[in-house]
Amino acid sequence: MAYRSNAKYGLLFLASSAALCYVASRGHFWQILLWPAVSCGVVAFAYLTGVVALLGKRRDGTRSWIAALVLAPYIELVRLFGALHAVLSREPACQAVGETLFVARRLRALQYPFHLAILLDLTAEICDPWSIRTSEAYRCYPILDAGAVSPEELVALVRSLNVPHGRRLLVHCALGHGRTGMVAAAWLVVYGGAKSADEAIAMLQSVRPRIRLNRRQRAALDGAVEMMQADAKPVPSPESAADAVSSDEA
Repeated sequence: MAYRSNAKYGLLFLASSAALCYVASRGHFWQILLWPAVSCGVVAFAYLTGVVALLGKRRDGTRSWIAALVLAPYIELVRLFGALHAVLSREPACQAVGETLFVARRLRALQYPFHLAILLDLTAEICDPWSIRTSEAYRCYPILDAGAVSPEELVALVRSLNVPHGRRLLVHCALGHGRTGMVAAAWLVVYGGAKSADEAIAMLQSVRPRIRLNRRQRAALDGAVEMMQADAKPVPSPESAADAVSSDEA
C-alpha cells in the first residue's frame, strides 16, 4: 500500500493546473496564470508520487528559495484558507489532552503553551513563524496535507517524542485534525496510557471532536500500534518454552 500518495488531491491540483494553462494560452495578461499553473502542477506531482520533498520544506522548518518562489501562489492560497478558518471556526486553536500532550492547528508565535519540550510541526505546505522555528523545542516532520507515513516511520517518529516529566509536547498540522490526530494517537498508545488505536482516537476526540483520520492515516496508525504491541509482548525464555512442551506432552 502507498501510504504517502493521494490520487484525489493529486488529480484535483492537476486539473487546476490544466485549467490555468488553458486560460493562460489566450495570451496577453492571461499569461500571468502560468505561475499558479506551474505551482499547482508541482503540488499535483507531489501528491501523485507521495514525494513530500517536492514542496521544498526542510527538517529545520525552512523552505528552499526555489520552492518558495515556484510554489508562492499555492502557499499564499493555503495561508488565506488558514486565516479564514482561524476567523470563522469556533474550534480552539490549541487543546490539551491530559497534562503532557497538546494538539493544535498552526499557531501564531504568542499562542504556544509554556514549558514545551517538543513542538512538532507536521505541515509540508506552510512554515511556522521564525521565532518558533529557531526555538530549542522545534522539530519538523513534513507530511502532505491529508497524507500519512508508513507504520514503520510512525513508530520511529513517536518513539523519538519521549517528553521529560513536567514538560509538554505539542503536535500540530494546518488545522490540527488528520496528520495531528494520526501522530498524537500513536503517541498516546506509547506514552499516554491508551490500549488501542480506537481508545487513543476517542481520547483525542473528547477534547477536539473534529479530529478525523482518513483511510491512509488510519491504516498507518493501526499498523504502527500493531507493531508496537508486538514489540511489547514478552519473549518466552528457553526454560518456560521447554516447560510448555513438557506440559503439552503430558
